Amino acid sequence: TVEEIARTAGISKGLVCSHFDSKESLLEAVLESAMREWSDVMVQQMRRHADSVCDSLALVHRGSVEYARSHPLLASILAQDPPVLLAGRTELLTKALDEWRQRIGSLLRRGIAEGEVRPDLDVEQSAEAILILNQAFIQLAVRGDGYTAVTGGLMDAAVELQLYGVA
Repeated sequence: TVEEIARTAGISKGLVCSHFDSKESLLEAVLESAMREWSDVMVQQMRRHADSVCDSLALVHRGSVEYARSHPLLASILAQDPPVLLAGRTELLTKALDEWRQRIGSLLRRGIAEGEVRPDLDVEQSAEAILILNQAFIQLAVRGDGYTAVTGGLMDAAVELQLYGVA
């Protein structure tokens, strides 16, 4: 509720209501801010570890999952039922996914140019597959499914699977 949000933020309900028309507009602002911050952190980390395309891809996968786990607001957003949570917000989600699809595609193209990635790789399909795998791991990490835990070993296996598929 708006009351809970205001209480958690340490502000009055009136202040929240004066900045947002509805709970939906508040949720959209929170989603946009959380996704932008997450993306900014991942891009900064990728730039710091840009020596190797494969290292950057591994960082994107591991880093995204760990970031989602370690940020309670983001984890709580991602733990919700995505179709319900994102209903009417497809433009926001599509934009964020397109940006990451392009970043991963750029990494793969750079890897091909530098000889680190196979030259016959279908960049667009591979970027999409990496993005889907990453999203699935994030969902498992924050929601769980009752029987699969995202452990270090499982994370390593997923990263190796991605890297052996492109290298």
